[in-house]
Amino acid sequence: MKQFQFFYEDEKTFLKEVRKIKQWCDRKLCSNLVFHIFTLTAIKEKITHVATIIENEIPKAYICASSSAGNIADGLLGEGEILVICNIYEYDSTRVKILQGDISNPESIGKFEKEVFEFLGQNSWVKAMEVLITSKGLNTNFWNDEHIDFPKNITVFGGSSFNTGFDDKNCVYSNVGGYSKMGIVLVLYGGEDFYISTDLVLGWKPLGRTLTITKNHDCVLDELDGKPAFEVYYKYLSVKNDIGFFKNSIEFPFSFTHKGTDCLRIPTGRTSQNGLQMNSGIYENSKVRISYGDPDAILDQVRSAGEKLSFFQPEQIMVYSCASRKDFWGEEDVSLETSPLQQIAPTTGFYTSGEYLSCNGYITNHNVAMVIVGLREGEKEEDKVPFEMPIVEFSGKIGMINRLANFVQVSNDELEEANRKLALAAKTDGMTGLYNRMEEKEQISKVMDSLHQGNIRHASLIMFDLDDFKRVNDFYGHAEGDAVILGLCKIIKEGLDKDSSCGAAGRWGGEEFMLVLPEVDGQKALEVAENYRRKFETTTYTHAPSQTTSVGVTEILKGDNLDDVCIRVDNALYEAKQTGKNKVVIH
Repeated sequence: MKQFQFFYEDEKTFLKEVRKIKQWCDRKLCSNLVFHIFTLTAIKEKITHVATIIENEIPKAYICASSSAGNIADGLLGEGEILVICNIYEYDSTRVKILQGDISNPESIGKFEKEVFEFLGQNSWVKAMEVLITSKGLNTNFWNDEHIDFPKNITVFGGSSFNTGFDDKNCVYSNVGGYSKMGIVLVLYGGEDFYISTDLVLGWKPLGRTLTITKNHDCVLDELDGKPAFEVYYKYLSVKNDIGFFKNSIEFPFSFTHKGTDCLRIPTGRTSQNGLQMNSGIYENSKVRISYGDPDAILDQVRSAGEKLSFFQPEQIMVYSCASRKDFWGEEDVSLETSPLQQIAPTTGFYTSGEYLSCNGYITNHNVAMVIVGLREGEKEEDKVPFEMPIVEFSGKIGMINRLANFVQVSNDELEEANRKLALAAKTDGMTGLYNRMEEKEQISKVMDSLHQGNIRHASLIMFDLDDFKRVNDFYGHAEGDAVILGLCKIIKEGLDKDSSCGAAGRWGGEEFMLVLPEVDGQKALEVAENYRRKFETTTYTHAPSQTTSVGVTEILKGDNLDDVCIRVDNALYEAKQTGKNKVVIH
């Protein structure tokens, strides 16, 4: 694999560069040529002019293009308007194909999807699919990550054309389908000697508390925790619904996990109902948090990606990075996350309005991400490619923001942990760790609701009361009494751990305990109770002799209320006490 990259300056100079490539191909083995054109302008005449020069000189070349928010050449943010990259594939087995489709309406999208899947079904050589797609209104979904039919063995990567000012000033192009403001270009790669490695770099850390998406539709986030979603940005970040909303919000996207993949989502504006228009799809019931860019975390992830690539030994690295990352770093520092990769292989790419990468078997559309793709023909060498990540010390604005954000997050984590402990203490018994009586009633009520709604077929209660417990405290002391109580609790807990019924146990009173068992009928509950009773009477203690417990059992019936079952199981326990103790009685 050979690469040429240069910026278009004028027609005469550009023509010389293209002819150099043609001469090189005439002297060397060449199976396929793929030209990428990344341009800061979406002017049709400019793009087609550049492409026509290439096509006239090298008719067999594949050509694709996308408008961009910035071009990456030799790992650095380029200064030229139009970047041209030529990748020459030298192995005869390497194959390339371009498909282009219209995404202006559902019918054309469906038609193109069918065409793509038919092609993939008939061409098993395809290993990778590069996506270049226009972003109308910043909704960059094409195939969403729920598409179960997409071949899992094909790696998908790419980016959305940049959308200046969120109007229609973006485009894609190929010499298969031409110029399009509402289109998608797919470059398919494969062959037995073609290899690909991908990585995803985020580096944004969650900030503040967790929120739940309670209502959404399409790419609109309507509600978080039951409240209008826009209120989150206004309340916590003082972001107003004005001309600066997008610029202020892109530094604080939502972070969440979907299908095992970490994702970020950018709000682009407020809806009339105080919802948030999102850059890409977002999912109801997802747990999300506002996040912030951590430069150290970003570079740590780049380091990991670089070390992985150094073993893979690519001959070319393509980068698809979100335009918001350029805004985050600033033009002077943005190359800190791309330039280290140039040590490994020529690194090129563009700044996008959305990034694509297949992760965990799903095609995921990312925001605020950097997708890194390594390509290689043939087997790699035995030794890895040298790679060293420079150490950067941050100061000034970025350093201060990073330290303040870390302070806020650590404080928030400590508060959440304190609240978690308080919530746990409010519903558990401090000595035994079982539920307290109030929470055990809640657990019983939940099981009864499931039974009455038909979600489970059976449910039962078991109630324990230690026999003659007062004598243990009187003769052996309260410490030994506590040991006896904990002995019974240990047996109950171990039984629940082995049982898949998801039962719940609670301390009902001083030496009384209640156990609710879903999907367990009365006869089975009787056997469980008898097993616990036998284990308990053989338990030994430091000073006190072995103790016994009386047990009541009842099956919860449809139509029962909480009082009904509690009275019934208590009556069964009372009968066990009155008829000799150390026995199980069922009512």
